[in-house]
Amino acid sequence: MIGVLLPFIWILAWYVEKEEFPSGIKYLIWMLECAALMLLVYTFSRWAILAGICSAVAFGWIAERPGVGGGRLGEPSLPLARVKGLVKAMKATWLRVSVLVIALVVTGAWGRFLIVAQGDRSVLNRFTMWNGGLKMIADRPFSGWGDGSAGVNFDNWYQHFSTQILHASMTNSWLNVAVEWGLPALGVILFGLLFFAFLCLYLARNEASEHKGLLAGAGAIVVFFGLVNVGYTAIYYVLPLVVLGVAGLIIAGFWVSNGIYLTRRREGAKKKTGLLRGFVPSCETMIVPLRKPLVFAFAASAVCVISLYLGGIYALRNEQIRVERVATGNVLLHKAGDSAKAISLTIAPDYRILGPCYGRLIRNALVQDAGYPGVVQVLEPEADFDVCAGNNVLVLGARVKDWGGRASKDGQRIVFVCPTAPPNGQQGIRHLFLPQKDWWHVAQAWKEWAEKNDCPITYLPGNGFLDEGNLKKIWDFIKTI
Repeated sequence: MIGVLLPFIWILAWYVEKEEFPSGIKYLIWMLECAALMLLVYTFSRWAILAGICSAVAFGWIAERPGVGGGRLGEPSLPLARVKGLVKAMKATWLRVSVLVIALVVTGAWGRFLIVAQGDRSVLNRFTMWNGGLKMIADRPFSGWGDGSAGVNFDNWYQHFSTQILHASMTNSWLNVAVEWGLPALGVILFGLLFFAFLCLYLARNEASEHKGLLAGAGAIVVFFGLVNVGYTAIYYVLPLVVLGVAGLIIAGFWVSNGIYLTRRREGAKKKTGLLRGFVPSCETMIVPLRKPLVFAFAASAVCVISLYLGGIYALRNEQIRVERVATGNVLLHKAGDSAKAISLTIAPDYRILGPCYGRLIRNALVQDAGYPGVVQVLEPEADFDVCAGNNVLVLGARVKDWGGRASKDGQRIVFVCPTAPPNGQQGIRHLFLPQKDWWHVAQAWKEWAEKNDCPITYLPGNGFLDEGNLKKIWDFIKTI
């Protein structure tokens, strides 16, 4: 995470320049900064490089921003006439950006940006995943899908039928937080981050120019952290969070210092005052700098949260299958626009039989069956059978052992598919599917069990790992019982 540490080098360069250190020291710091920028480029990470450029601009903007001048106490303003002068004053910033651009060209990293226009696969995969993340947010906007479950739930319930890529997360911290913890949690986190960013901009007005370097560095850290998490899940790593915490403490320190400054100014205190009076700010002067940052942060975070929800509603408009997670491990599937509420089929899948993307196969089977009338309940591999509610129950692989000697509810028809363990007291089973190749070495035990319990057997091609063809055979059979 070289990018999140860059602002500290800029802070050092700022003070070396302002304190008029010997030219040898200045050249050494400049070489250190160039080396850090080159390291950032050598990551070949587009998101990190873009975040680095934006944080460099933020550092220059805050550091060179004009002071309060003759404005009213606590009233921030930046007249448009002064913006041009501010941009001109940001010479060091444009030099840093130029070094980054030159490094991009020299190292060939610029090509990483050019191939985006040609349909770069990594970018397209991100957009596809983010589109699915928006759908997940729309389906569970408040409670989320559960900590650490964004990737697996996307793979099973929202990934396109033609894809079987496994994802660990949304590759976007903010989207990942919204998917796993819900939009309220994301709103709180964004509010805190944006509040520190706006407060940093406000405080830059009242701070003496020789001290702005530290404040600008803290603001640059906040900007980099916020932007880099759009393309990565850096929010889950310790180092970026520690650095962000340091930036927050720096901004808080300047806020207290600003309160002392406003108290002295309002009371007309001289520079040399008593210890207590000179270092204890009033409540009013502490609150004044918070008003507008609080309002702006709340408005911006609310816009982000509402936009994500509306984007999810829009993304769901052409979805063929609607997903409802009623509890942990209990997922209901039905066709879009279908008003049916009764659960007609319960499926207890097993990773070893249907693979890690078992939900994709189940959704595809439901889509292919144009006339299927009801709701399909999927009890995920870790779920208990207590909530099994379908009239027909399909138990796969290792879940057969979990079923054990459980008695079926009134009217339920139980079907076992490719058990991976020998019988252990099962009873009342309507049908048994076994693979032609006995991969798990339990077929003979199940044949003997079926003869004793008068349970019909159907043999499936292969070794028990179900593909779409075998699943369709089972699906068609279920509709006949």
